Amino acid sequence: MENTVAADYLEDQYAFLDDCPSDLLEEVICSTVGTLEQRSDTMQRWYKYFILGEIPPKPEWLPKHISDVVQQQIVQSGIAPFLKDQHELTIEFLKHVILQWQVIQSEYQGKMQKWLQDKIANAKQSNQPFESFEVEQDFDFKYSGELVIHNSWHERLDAWKQLNSVFGDLSQMLGRDVDITKGILKHQNWRHIERLQELLKCIDEFKKIVDALGRLQESINNDEELESFFESISRVVEEIQEKVVDYVPEEMSGIERSSSISRMLPQEALFLGHSKLKMLWHAKRYEQALLSYKVQGIEIEKTWVDISEQQEVRKPRPRFDRGPMLIVIDTSGSMSGTPEIIAKALTLQAAKTAHAEKRACYLYAFGGQGQRIEHDLKFTQDGIQKLLEFLGYSFGGGNDIETVEYAVKRLEQEQWKKADVMIVSDGEWTASSHIEQIVKSSAEKGARFHGVQVSGNGQGLKQLCNSTYSFKNWDKIKK
Repeated sequence: MENTVAADYLEDQYAFLDDCPSDLLEEVICSTVGTLEQRSDTMQRWYKYFILGEIPPKPEWLPKHISDVVQQQIVQSGIAPFLKDQHELTIEFLKHVILQWQVIQSEYQGKMQKWLQDKIANAKQSNQPFESFEVEQDFDFKYSGELVIHNSWHERLDAWKQLNSVFGDLSQMLGRDVDITKGILKHQNWRHIERLQELLKCIDEFKKIVDALGRLQESINNDEELESFFESISRVVEEIQEKVVDYVPEEMSGIERSSSISRMLPQEALFLGHSKLKMLWHAKRYEQALLSYKVQGIEIEKTWVDISEQQEVRKPRPRFDRGPMLIVIDTSGSMSGTPEIIAKALTLQAAKTAHAEKRACYLYAFGGQGQRIEHDLKFTQDGIQKLLEFLGYSFGGGNDIETVEYAVKRLEQEQWKKADVMIVSDGEWTASSHIEQIVKSSAEKGARFHGVQVSGNGQGLKQLCNSTYSFKNWDKIKK
């Protein structure tokens, strides 16, 4: 008899490959570590873990000398959070994992073969019996080859960690573009950010100042928050009750004694054909002792019932977010030195807060007449480059406070109506009556002007601001 093979036999045999990420199929199929199904299952599970930013557990099937080396590199690198929601990087990383498996196994097999050859040679010289299986258990292997994962990823990880320490989560900011990341870190003014970041860690006063900015406003995003509450409702419903009732000929459920001729067992009828036993049959019927089929049925009763129940109701409610920030920085000569450091630290803190809370933040820096710098402080590639340029800018020159007028004009735009204005200066200037008037008019419409006095005893900020904050932690900065 000829053997036949079902048409879908091969497809069923390799159905497990359907769940393996398609970009990894070539590496999974070509590898020789474990079985094809084990590799495929591990890669699909590890992909899910890394996409969530989590470290996967060791595969039970993977030899310990391989899994320990790989797991150690994954944990020490701290790469898992950086792979969250990053499909292409996760695929690239898993390819390096498979390559690391292969490299370790190749070294293991090479050393094992050499070790066995030495053992066989020694056994022949001493005329001792040699059992390779028993001897292999004594083989002590320590991997000393290339750390593929570490060598391929440590440079990128170091760069991501540096940016992450300053800007927080990068996944929504720059993605994982290596060229962009390296470009930012090689920028000549990156050292200023590193120094200011250390300052922000030491002095929480910066965060408190920035946190005071921005009034609550109804969210302009389209995604609504749904508010849930329960309300009591009454309604009439039909209630159906089923009762098991005897003697309804629907189904037989056993044997019982009765006087029913219709349900009597056939053997009881035999008594009627016998001249003497017939009287016994009549007696049993009279005593309801005839063996009979027991029957039961379902009787349905319908009633109408009033019920009261709690029903969940979900209604949209407006979301309230904190408003945008407008930062006005005095870059005059009197602000050089420690005041300059404070102003730049406040700018960096404002940019970080705006990014974390998804708020708009715009910078105006003013010096002498016509010396004005404007930057939209977004954490994009271009935005960070501009921020770096400002942080490397040396303060010096005059102090044209008329720049405040540009900030007031921006408050008239729909996006900036709920913005707060923070003016960072030493106050060594006097605002013109025109500036006073437009600031006062804007304040009457709800705008708030916060002043941060970083040095000196100038009275300029008190002319324009609703509240003035004097910076106190001078000693920590000078250190």
